[in-house]
Amino acid sequence: MPEPLTTSTQPPLFSVVIPTFNRADKLRRALASLVDQSFTDFEVLVCDDGSSDGSDAVAAEFAGKLRLTYLWAENWGGPARPRNMGAAAAVGQWVCFLDADDWWYPNKLATASERLGQADLIYHDCDIHSERGVRRIGKHSRQLGSPVFLDLMTKGCSLVTSSVCVRRTLLAATGGFAEERGLIAVEDYDLWLRISQLTEKFLHLPQVLGAYWVDEANISQFSEKYIEREHALVRRHEGYLCPTDRQEVQCLLAYKTGIAKKYLGAFSESRPYFRKAFRSRRLKIKLYAVIYYLLAICHSRFTIP
Repeated sequence: MPEPLTTSTQPPLFSVVIPTFNRADKLRRALASLVDQSFTDFEVLVCDDGSSDGSDAVAAEFAGKLRLTYLWAENWGGPARPRNMGAAAAVGQWVCFLDADDWWYPNKLATASERLGQADLIYHDCDIHSERGVRRIGKHSRQLGSPVFLDLMTKGCSLVTSSVCVRRTLLAATGGFAEERGLIAVEDYDLWLRISQLTEKFLHLPQVLGAYWVDEANISQFSEKYIEREHALVRRHEGYLCPTDRQEVQCLLAYKTGIAKKYLGAFSESRPYFRKAFRSRRLKIKLYAVIYYLLAICHSRFTIP
């Protein structure tokens, strides 16, 4: 096991937690974006989920440029455990999350530092990058309404984990990310829901302060497992809602499931989910559900068996 790389000074304002697994080249890009930050009162915790690709050497490259600690553990198979490992070792007042394949723009921490007194959790917009190029404001967030828990449940999660800064004491009060296999890829959504039961002070910065990388390795891509995890998440939290709001949550879940089925090519299977989504109180969900339902019918009729 590689030895931690550390430097010791006074506790910083921010602790940046980077979970990684066999992303050496992308990790280098993420760390380089931290070197470029205009605000420098932060530490970095690279939390390696058992990489075997030289990620430790990449971390070592930045030991003299950043206040960096490298933590390694046997592979667990998802970001929850390495994120929790980093959060447990963090000493900053605020914990910021940055996935190894994402990166921040130079003013990210400076901008966040100016708004700390207004919130318990801060998040912002991100560009989407892929091998095909960049889509500006691809991950456009929103200011959550109150109650935040109800907004997240009925309108969906709009927080990009790599944009989130949260008070360390608040994160500790929740117990961190759920380390349950059935919640892999939605454990961040689950955490925001649990935090929203402790505070209403979620602050959206309507600025593009980072980049979100998308490729075939992203574990949140549509799949049957994605569908199962979204359903598991709803079962975990819908009991806190009244019957009317639970129905709205089920409409949103049906819409998400229909979209996933569509992307998987199961057009006939998507139709009953879009029909269920028709009952949503939200005009946008109703409209798109109708459009996708009709497209699914057309696809089924004009596809040669």
